[in-house]
Amino acid sequence: MKLIYIEWIDHVGIGNGWVKKQEALDTKPRIVKEVGWVLGETKEDITIAASLDLSDEKSEFVSDGIVVIKSCVKKKIDLTKYLS
Repeated sequence: MKLIYIEWIDHVGIGNGWVKKQEALDTKPRIVKEVGWVLGETKEDITIAASLDLSDEKSEFVSDGIVVIKSCVKKKIDLTKYLS
């Protein structure tokens, strides 16, 4: 399984309920940096998880997964070659 470093522009919600127009205009997307295991990849997105359950060979459990839209990705580096 591939291990990657990935940076993407993330969407940000604006407040809870009603907010002043300027607060909405001042809200900017976030840059997220993460390292994760690639669970799957399509033309549109990449699914990664921070943790894998390796308690046995048949385990299919993962933790802290996220689906990232590829058009938001700014950088992706394959880290697999650094694993022993």
